[in-house]
Amino acid sequence: MGVARVSTVAKPTRIGVVRDEVFLDHEAPGYHPERPERLTSIWRALDGWAAGKGVVTFPARAATTAELERAHDGRFVRRALEILGRGSGYFDPDTYFSPGSLAAALGAAGGCIDAANAVRRGELELAFGLHRPPGHHATRAASMGFCIFNNIAITAAALRAEGLERILIFDFDVHHGNGTQDIFWSDPHVLFVSFHLWPHYPGSGQCEETGMGEGEGYTVNVPFPHGTGNAEYRLGVDRLVEPLADRFRPEMVLVSAGYDGHRDDPLGGLALDEDGFRMLGARMRRIADRHAGGKLMFFLEGGYNLDALASSVVATLEGAEGGEGRGGEARGGEGGEEEMQPRALQMLARTLDAVRGKWGGL
Repeated sequence: MGVARVSTVAKPTRIGVVRDEVFLDHEAPGYHPERPERLTSIWRALDGWAAGKGVVTFPARAATTAELERAHDGRFVRRALEILGRGSGYFDPDTYFSPGSLAAALGAAGGCIDAANAVRRGELELAFGLHRPPGHHATRAASMGFCIFNNIAITAAALRAEGLERILIFDFDVHHGNGTQDIFWSDPHVLFVSFHLWPHYPGSGQCEETGMGEGEGYTVNVPFPHGTGNAEYRLGVDRLVEPLADRFRPEMVLVSAGYDGHRDDPLGGLALDEDGFRMLGARMRRIADRHAGGKLMFFLEGGYNLDALASSVVATLEGAEGGEGRGGEARGGEGGEEEMQPRALQMLARTLDAVRGKWGGL
């Protein structure tokens, strides 16, 4: 049994996904790690896992210029739309576009807004944007790092327009979410927390990058070293993300879910596995349940080993659906600190020091 396709939600449903074949039409002129097979591998795994669950699918819906401009500079939006209309080429050496990219990029942003609003209204307990292209590297005024528009930032801005005052964005992609950080750098309504590998592309995301002006302290970065895995990530959520959420009290939790942190990923360098992603899904569920009435949505970012990507997405959904204490978390790093990387613990301590002035008692 596959995932049912509907465009609206008629009654309360547990899980929604943003899924549409238009996302497969974003194609590179040659081999590129960000390729359509990423989605087809996830869809096959999802169809098996979702059988009998009544999952609702939100199709692509072209985001409007006004929706894009809540997160992006208007001149950039107009220029990007003009470039996408040319057919094919590159925004930068990493970020291509093809004749199908305009519909895919706009459709990803619009579909995610629709799914997030269904979660906001209480029609869903959980949603996952399974879209291409990814988004968290797209800054306010530039496409980069495989990303054209910043789907999670556009969605957060749409939720703010609907009246939400406090949104938590947690990013666990192996690469720092520099675009999301840029967009919300001065915004106290969005708490952005990123766990990522450093040194690594795009070179940002140091502990001391904490925001500016009214947004000081609302950007929180943990640059983990190579080989960091489940145990260190669990400790980081326990010591940092959950205490921050307890103080910020988000009304909705959004997650940039990148799976290039998997130990088998060709572009990675971290040592997470399916148990780690299951744990992260469960912990995000716990935060959402505690503060946001369960309102939780994931957005697909990286992940380039097709098998690891598919199994890790399902593991995240298992954790987020079941939650801790209901069989959702399973394993995922229960070892003591003596078994963890000393450098990882140092980075976590540096981050805590950097934001303690804003968030007393951490």
